This record gives sequence, structure tokens and C-alpha cells, in this order.
Amino acid sequence: MKVVKTVVRVVVLAMVFAAFAGWPVCWVALKAQGLIWGILATLLLGRFFCEAICPLGIVQSFVNWICHPKTHVRRVCTRLPETKTQRIVRWSIVGVCVVLGACGCMGLVTMIVPISVFGKAVVLWWPGIAVFAVVVLLSAIGDGRWWCNWVCPFGTIYNLVAKVTPCKNKVGQGCGNCRRCFAERDQGSGIRDQGGGVTRRETLKGVAVLAVADKLTDGGFADVSLPGVPDRGATVLPPGAGSRAAFYAKCASCQLCISNCPGKCLVQSTDLKTFGQPVMDFRYGYCLGSCVKCGEICPELAIKKLQVVQRPNVHVGEAVWKKDLCVRTTEGDQCTACVRKCPVQAIHLVQGFPVVDRQKCIGCGACEHVCPARPLPAIYVKGYEMQRVVNPIAEADLLKEMKAKLDAGRSLLYATSRYVDVYKIIEDIERERKLEGGKLTAEERQECKVYSKLADAFTPLAKGMTSEYANQNTYDGIQVHGGSGFMLEYACQRLYRDARILTIYEGTTQLQTVAAGRYITNGFYGQVIADMLQAGEAPANVGTEDWCSAELLPLKERVAKMAEKYNEAVAYVNEQKNDEFKDLCIRHLYEMAADCIMALLLIGDASKAPELFKKSARVYTRYVASEVERHYDFVMSATPADLDDYRK
Repeated sequence: MKVVKTVVRVVVLAMVFAAFAGWPVCWVALKAQGLIWGILATLLLGRFFCEAICPLGIVQSFVNWICHPKTHVRRVCTRLPETKTQRIVRWSIVGVCVVLGACGCMGLVTMIVPISVFGKAVVLWWPGIAVFAVVVLLSAIGDGRWWCNWVCPFGTIYNLVAKVTPCKNKVGQGCGNCRRCFAERDQGSGIRDQGGGVTRRETLKGVAVLAVADKLTDGGFADVSLPGVPDRGATVLPPGAGSRAAFYAKCASCQLCISNCPGKCLVQSTDLKTFGQPVMDFRYGYCLGSCVKCGEICPELAIKKLQVVQRPNVHVGEAVWKKDLCVRTTEGDQCTACVRKCPVQAIHLVQGFPVVDRQKCIGCGACEHVCPARPLPAIYVKGYEMQRVVNPIAEADLLKEMKAKLDAGRSLLYATSRYVDVYKIIEDIERERKLEGGKLTAEERQECKVYSKLADAFTPLAKGMTSEYANQNTYDGIQVHGGSGFMLEYACQRLYRDARILTIYEGTTQLQTVAAGRYITNGFYGQVIADMLQAGEAPANVGTEDWCSAELLPLKERVAKMAEKYNEAVAYVNEQKNDEFKDLCIRHLYEMAADCIMALLLIGDASKAPELFKKSARVYTRYVASEVERHYDFVMSATPADLDDYRK
């Protein structure tokens, strides 16, 4: 059994040190240090958890073994019944811990929790080193794991649980707890014992720890001074902490997140209530935009792992800029450090001064880290009481629709330009032949007539729909940027103003609808859509039947159903034989025709270059299907009797 315990101790201690060194495979060693796991282990194996799994218990056993070789008694302290004084002290400490926890001072409670004490010492935090030194000192001069048996609240609970375990410690019936069975020791502080062990003085010398601070340099050349800590109003917690109160209640202050933080921005809190628990300090680093390691390694789940959302979608705080501290005000320096360093472009210069977009700021602290203002940074991060999770789905949906409209409009523009080019080329050929005394053949004249009609029909569609999409996309672009999108420093507000004129000059959208009206009512657009469904081109004789890839055939079938509704709506309007009613419905029919044609053009482009247009084809077809349904419902539910509602 001794060999098994020794092997387990070595493995656990090695895994704990490896976990603090950043080895993900060893994080399980710290996750097993929780109270629940300790109780379960104690129920099964007695005080085996404290002996061989708890790193602080392992260190105590090792130090006690060095200082007090057990030549007379195999296990000195843990096999003997606890004294009345020991029981009073242990449960008094547990009671104090409960009171402190109820008062919100979990940081003080964690100062005596074993994994917290060990972790603080490993990361070389001076309060943790001090407590760890006390633990080692007590184990060196006392009998057994003195801290576990007198101070540790977990040890008190485990001791109570161990009384009902089948592997509980057994002492003879006649034992009166006189403790005379302990070996007599030399009382001299510097005398080596008879077993050839190590003296107490030598043990204490081996406990000293020297912390060496790294030299801070600017680019490796000039020494720089650290700024002071600003008054944040609220500390910044690691991403995934969620509620401040819940985090403080769950955190065991094990220091694992601090030792493994790649950005080096997590430090121990010095506040009385949260003493030793992690908070962000941006003097040494900042929270990296792609890092979620603290949530992955937290053994107590005080920091939740980010799975559904990415790190930039978790806002832990917001940057606050102080004009009176900024070097632009104090020194007249044109500093742009915070603007350039912000990973989410949440800081912009407005009239020469930084402005923070609170909707985009994630509280990473990059701006505070690089701020050159001294003695305090001119920009700092104020933490949220409840961290905000920004759902990116709506924004992503908006951006995909914007891109789909852009690709569809481009396809329509290219098709229209091709038709115009073809019939213009044929006209140029006709003029050259007339100079030579010749003329076009009958086939060439027919081809010129077909492409001239296609160019005439597609031009109002291209002008009207692409200009409307330009307005919709710039409008949505401002929406994506939030309030900052309306500011003069953003390009989207200028594009929005520029796009607005596109639906006005060179013929308003209403005039484009009128120009396309005759091609709607005479069925020309319906024939164009039918040709494109058959061969992917209009006229059909220039295309091929296999124009659509097998993967996109469901989209083609969906457009075919949309075309049926368009033809049905056109037939219904023509049946009314009312020009005023036709004018009422013409805009809806115009957009239905344009939606079907652009969807087919985009499906054709996606079949040729799926890596560029496949996603846009799917998004756009889904979008225009709902649009066609809306227009169809309006037309089919309207009657000439409804015209009175639209008259002045």
C-alpha cells in the first residue's frame, strides 16, 4: 500500500505542476481537487484523498517524513482519535468560513483551502507563499499533516465522512489517546536525529523562495515605467465568469487560470472580500481575442467554457476615456495607440479625440495596456456586474443577405451589359456593311432584334433593382455598425447618402417600373424566365440543358414554383382589363420578375463557380422566395374595388 500511495503522490504532484505549466492533458488533476470529488474519494478509500491526491497534503507528508522519520509508529497523527481541543478548533474554523462565505468574503475563505494555498505558492504570489510557508513549517515542527488535521475546512469535512467509510482508520480498543507511543526526539534545533534525518533548521532553509521580476522594456531597448492602477469602479473578471456574485461564490482561488493566461492579464485580487481570486490587470498584458483557456481549465466551473459563442462576442466591460489624462490634451501629441491596438475597431478618432463605441467594445484591455499616459492611463476598462453575451446570429444573417443581394445585382448587371454589347456589335457590323454596299443576313437581323429586345427589357430591371439594393445594403450597413455608423468618421454614412441618389437620377425606380410594364403584361418576362429555366440563358438556343449543377437543382425547382406564381399573378391582372388596377400592381409584378431572373442568374454563376457564389445563391433564393410570396399575396388579394382606398 505504501508503494501505491507513493506512486500516486508522485503522479498527482507531477500532473499538478504540469497543469500550472500549461499542459492541457494534466488539467484533470486540478479538476479532481473539488470538495465533491474529495468526499466521494473519502467514502471509498478513507483519508486516501488527503494523503495521496491533495497536493498540499502530499507536500506536508513529504516534509514531515524528512523531518520526523517514523521509526516507531507507521502513521503518527491521522490514526489517533482527535482530541476535544482539536475538534473545537476545527469546527470553529469551519464556522468562521461559513460566516465569511455568507458575508461575501469568499476570497478570505480560499486562503486556507488546500488547492488555493498550493496554487498561490506555485504562481509566486507573496500572500500564498506566506501561507504555504506556514503550512510547511507546521508540518516540519508538528506531528503529521498538522494543517490538514487542525486548520483545513476540507480536512474537517473529510474526517467526518471518513468515520462511515469501510476503509476508516482503526485504533485498538484500549487506546486512551495518551500519545506516549510517539518517538522521543532531540530537542536541539540544530542537532541531527539518530536516524540520520534532516534538522529543522535545514528544512526551513529549504523552504525559502526567491521571486525574480522580469525587467520591463519598450521594444527591448528603453526601460519603461508601469502605470498606476485606475479606479475602475468595478473590477474586470475573466470572460465566461458571467455574474460577479456567482463567480465570487464558486471560485476556489486555485490560481490555475492565472498561471495559464497567455495574455498575462490575470492577477490576484487584493480586495478583502475577493482576496486572491483572479481579476484582470492590464499593466502586464491584455485579454487575447481568440483565447478561451481560462474557461477550459477552471476546475470549479466558476469560469464557464465558451462553446456557443466566440470570445469577441463576450463583453466583460467597456473602455472609458479620460480627456484630462490623454497625451493629446496634456502634451499635444497626436497619439493613436488605443485606436490602432483595439482588436475590434471599437475606438475611433472624432475631431481629434478617441471615442469608444460601447456596442463593439469587448473590454479586452488592449487600449489600456498600450496607453502611454502616466501616472495613470488615460483609457481604462470598467467591468460589468453581469457579462454580456452578444449573439452574432442576427448580424451574420444580415451580412449574408447583403452579400447575396450584391452578387445577384452584379449578375443582372453583367447579363444586361452582355445583351447591350451583342446588339450594339451587330449594329456596328450593319453600318460597316452598308458602307461596302452590303447588308445583314436575315438571321443576323433576327438576332439583332432579339438582343435589342432583351437589352431593352433588362435595362429597367438592372437600373431599378440594383439601385434599390444599393440603398438597402447601405441602410443595413449602418445598422450593423450601430450608433457609430451614423458618425462622419465612418464610411457607411457617406455611402448611404451617395446611394440615395441612385434611385432618382437617370430615371426613378417608378419610371423603370413603367418602362418594364409592357414586358410584364405581354408575357415577355415570363418567356425569358422559361428559357432560363430550360437552358440557363435567354434566348434558350444559346444555352444548355445541363446548365444547373446537381447540387443546386433544388434551388432551380424552387424558382420554377416562384415563376408559376408570377405567371398566375400576371394573368390575373390582365384579366381585370383595368389600367388603373394594372398601375397599382405593376411594381409588385416588376419585383417578382426581377427576383426570378436574378435568382436564376445567380444559380448559373454558382454552378460555374460554387466556391464564390454557392452560399449567396442559397441565401438569395430563400430571400426572394419570401418576397415573391409577399407580392403574390398582395396582387391576388386585390381587386379593382380596392382602388378607392388608394385615391386621393
